Amino acid sequence: MIVYLYDQHSFDQIPWSEIDNGAYIQAYFEHLVRDGVQQYIENVKTDLYFIRIDHLLLPITKNDSQYENSYVCSPYTHYISYAKEELWELGNKPLEYIFEKIISLLGFCLRKSSFNKVVIVNNWLLSTNLYSAQLTSQQMKDLTACLTEAFPEHTIMFRSLNNKLHLSMMRDFREAGYRKIMSRSIYLLNEDAGSNLTGKEKKLLRQDASLFAKHMLLVEETPRNIERYASCAYELYRQLYIQKYSQHNPQFNMRYFNEIMKKNLMHFKWIKNEDVVGVIGYFTVHSVLTTPILGYNTKIGKQLGLYRILSYLITKEILDHGYIGHRSAGASEFKRKRGAKQYIEYNVIYQKHLSFSRKWSWMLVKWVMDRFVEPLAKKRKF
Repeated sequence: MIVYLYDQHSFDQIPWSEIDNGAYIQAYFEHLVRDGVQQYIENVKTDLYFIRIDHLLLPITKNDSQYENSYVCSPYTHYISYAKEELWELGNKPLEYIFEKIISLLGFCLRKSSFNKVVIVNNWLLSTNLYSAQLTSQQMKDLTACLTEAFPEHTIMFRSLNNKLHLSMMRDFREAGYRKIMSRSIYLLNEDAGSNLTGKEKKLLRQDASLFAKHMLLVEETPRNIERYASCAYELYRQLYIQKYSQHNPQFNMRYFNEIMKKNLMHFKWIKNEDVVGVIGYFTVHSVLTTPILGYNTKIGKQLGLYRILSYLITKEILDHGYIGHRSAGASEFKRKRGAKQYIEYNVIYQKHLSFSRKWSWMLVKWVMDRFVEPLAKKRKF
C-alpha cells in the first residue's frame, strides 16, 4: 500500500473525491489549515498533517512541548494538569491528597523527558475522536512505518479507543507493537439500550422529559441567524466547560462556532424560554453519536434542571435512531442511572523507534495507570 503524507502547505493537493467522507474532512479542516488552529481553538497550538492510505484520510497533530495546550493534543495536560482537577471525583480527601502528590511528582518527571513530543493520529481536536473505519492490520503497519520515518523523534499515538467499539483494532495495535494506556473512564449507551432499560431508568428519563413542560421550555433545531446563535453557543459552552469545569477543555471561540454552524458540520439543538439557555452540538460516525458541544446558562442551570434536559435530548436522539451513544466522561452516576455502561478508554502509543530516554516517562505513566488508576476507576465507577 502507498501512504501519502500531507502538511499544511500541500493540503490543497489532497484528492478529495477519492477520499471516503472527503468533503466533510475538507470542510472541517480547511479553515484550521488556512488560518491556524489557535485562531479557532484558543488553547491549542499544533501543526496539522494528513495521512492517506487507500481511501482513508486521517488528520494528525504534531507537538513538541506546548505544556499549556488543551488535553486534546497535550498528553501532559491530560495526565497531569487535568487529572489534578478531577481528583474531587474520588470523594475521598486522603486519597485525593495522596494522588495529588503522586501526580505532581510525575508531572515534574514528565517535563524533563519531552513527554509532549507526540504525533496524534485521527485527531479532530475534540474530547472524543470517532473512527470512520476500522484500520486493517496491514494499514496499521504501513501507517506506522510512514509516521516513524517522517517523525523519528516523536511518539506515535491514537486516542479514544475502547474495547466495545474497537476490539479488533486494539488487538491489531498490540500485534503491531503499540502499548495501551488508560486515558479515562467513559460511558456508552449501547445500540440495544432502548429495549433493555430498566423500569427505574425509564422513570428517570420520563422525569427528565417532564422538565420541558414544567419550565415552559422549547427546543429549536435550525436557527436562521447563525451569527447570533454562534454567539450563544460560544457563551453557553464557555460558561460550563471553561469557567465551571476546566481551562484545559478546548476553548472554542466565536470563529469556530461560526464555521461549524455555517458549514453544518454538527447538528445543534437549542433550549429556549425567552432567551437561549442551553445547547448541544453532536454528530454521528457509523451510528456512533458523540456530543462535543454542550453548554447552558450556569446561573439558572440547577434551578431549571438544564443539564438533565440537555442530557435527555442526547439520550432521546440515541434511542430514537438506535445509535451507540458515546456519553464521554464525567457525571458517571447520573449516566449509569439512565442506562449507560462504563468502559475504559485508552490511548495507544508506538515507541519502538525511540531511545530509552524517550520511553521511560511513558513507561512510568503506564505503570501508574495500570497499577492504580484503572483498577480504582473500575471499582469506584468514576
